[in-house]
Amino acid sequence: MLREQKDTDPVICEILGLAGVGKSSLLAELKQHNLENVGISFSDLASYPLQLSVISKILPVYLKILMERKVENRPVYALHNAKQDPMLIELKNMIYLQLGIELFSQGKFLQEKRTIIFDQGPIFKLVWLYLFGSIRYSETAMQWWHTMANEWAKHLTRCVFLTASVPVLLERVHNRESNHTLKTLTTKDCNHFFSDYQEAFDFLMEKHFRSQKIQHLVVNTETNDIQAVGTKVAQFILAGG
Repeated sequence: MLREQKDTDPVICEILGLAGVGKSSLLAELKQHNLENVGISFSDLASYPLQLSVISKILPVYLKILMERKVENRPVYALHNAKQDPMLIELKNMIYLQLGIELFSQGKFLQEKRTIIFDQGPIFKLVWLYLFGSIRYSETAMQWWHTMANEWAKHLTRCVFLTASVPVLLERVHNRESNHTLKTLTTKDCNHFFSDYQEAFDFLMEKHFRSQKIQHLVVNTETNDIQAVGTKVAQFILAGG
């Protein structure tokens, strides 16, 4: 099946879902199906000159955004103690999005990478920027965000959205050994975050990613075991749904 895929258009897919939904488990399962470029990293693929070019392109835009923005009344979940400064994460996400578009503009890149599967990819980054970044507090940021979303909508061909109920998500997150922001929030603030995330996601999808060219698959990880989810998603990626 993978050999047949190389004779068709590239498949560019993002695995989406809230914390605790099972994205990492799915990615590990997809690797068992011998899918190519699972959880791909642009920083490992782009040359240093290209990375520097993108940084030099993004920095003036971000400086303008910082001069414009007036952030007020941010929700509690947006004020958590992150491992990195939110401004640094915002800048990294902007660089990631621009770097991906620059790579895709190189015809050779897509000739070599016929199947690409993102975890915390462009849609994740765009939603993060909407919730935690300057998008709603700077006109320049909002314009840049819409432009970037439009560009990415031209390249994505598949979206897989994993779902589970909020109580199950919270239970899974709290059972993790690793730290997670949701562990530090009250149930009320967690529900606020989930609600805002879904609203931001729906806004982004309706505005930019509901194209007929992008195929969508929704899978409930609460009612399906990870092996069944992996098989279903692998078939969707390879066959196009």
